[in-house]
Amino acid sequence: MQSRFVMKLMIAATLFGAAAAHASMIVGYDIPQMASGYSTLAPIPGGAPEVSATPMTATMGSLSNATIANHFRFNGWVPTVNASRYITTTFTVDPGKLLNLSNMTYSVEDLPHSGTLTTFHVRTSLDGFASDIDAFSLTMPGVVTDRTTDLSILGAVGGSIEFRFYATTLNPAITMGFANHLPGGAGGGLPDVGQNIRFNGEIVTAPEPGTILLVGLAAVGIVRRQSRIKTA
Repeated sequence: MQSRFVMKLMIAATLFGAAAAHASMIVGYDIPQMASGYSTLAPIPGGAPEVSATPMTATMGSLSNATIANHFRFNGWVPTVNASRYITTTFTVDPGKLLNLSNMTYSVEDLPHSGTLTTFHVRTSLDGFASDIDAFSLTMPGVVTDRTTDLSILGAVGGSIEFRFYATTLNPAITMGFANHLPGGAGGGLPDVGQNIRFNGEIVTAPEPGTILLVGLAAVGIVRRQSRIKTA
């Protein structure tokens, strides 16, 4: 019980002492409105300067390119999460900084219109892509579905983090991926407009090692004092 108390106190004090350096959009990707056959999405300007992001790509070869204007989508999905079939991007935060992501906003779509629906999965390198941090099944084939995935559960991240997005379906003909129907591209004018891809949160300054040590010593002192009071 005391060790849990110490840990919670250290974490709280460490996060309290971290100074925010940037808020709002950390990384963003726009789906081309007038393009087809493209294979990557480059990060757009305006993200956090403390974070470098790779282009968003798919595992071509295992997946087949089905991109058109307003749609970053692929064929070749299978019934279970497959380690060689995913869309990916990696973020790296500057030394001395921590990445606190709040959420990811985006839209997805599956085609063709059929009774076989698709499930979309979000995983990260923090646990070796072992488990979903979000998973949901589309309820309306061929309709752009807006989604907000909670990323606050990831906590403060230093160094690099990779995101992988998987789709699972019983129908091998299904095309699935990120999509919108913004004006100027395929589907423009339809009521299911959708949105581009945004990772939101803030960058904080990592506390100095000496600060962490002082917090730890203070926590230990509090526990010892509590023990003396109980035994008195």
